[in-house]
Amino acid sequence: MTRGMPKTWKDNAALINGLWPTVSWTDQEKQLWHKELSSSNQDWVHRALQVVAKKYSASKPTLKWVLTEIRNIKYEYESVTRSNLKEIADEKERELEQMRIQVEKERQDMIGLLQDLPPQMVEAAAKNVRAVVGLTIDTDQDISEWSSLALGCTVVALERMATENERNRHNG
Repeated sequence: MTRGMPKTWKDNAALINGLWPTVSWTDQEKQLWHKELSSSNQDWVHRALQVVAKKYSASKPTLKWVLTEIRNIKYEYESVTRSNLKEIADEKERELEQMRIQVEKERQDMIGLLQDLPPQMVEAAAKNVRAVVGLTIDTDQDISEWSSLALGCTVVALERMATENERNRHNG
């Protein structure tokens, strides 16, 4: 929305005097405009002043016109922001769904791997998990009902046991 450096009240006061150089402002008008506009987003004030200068042909702008344009700019900004936030949220939801799908695929792969192994090997890995991690796995329960943590720990224990067996073969 803004190009270059952010605008300041001083920039916008200079813009007002530049856009309407022949206007004579009373002290009360200057104070009112300053009070109403100096605490607003100065980039929005800058744009609103430019819109008012283009939209109205009066020799002197009204504060009401500028405030209305600031509200319009704010509404536009908030609408775009809401739209962007919705797009970001939708994208994150799609990413989360892809992660859920990936986790479920990996879970099914682990279940398939463990179901294809001899029960004694799975039980030995489950005992290893209990010894190393402290997680007790009920090997009487169907593997498909195990938690993802139990599945993952058991697969890691099997990999660790296979690595140790391989090392023992080379050293023994």
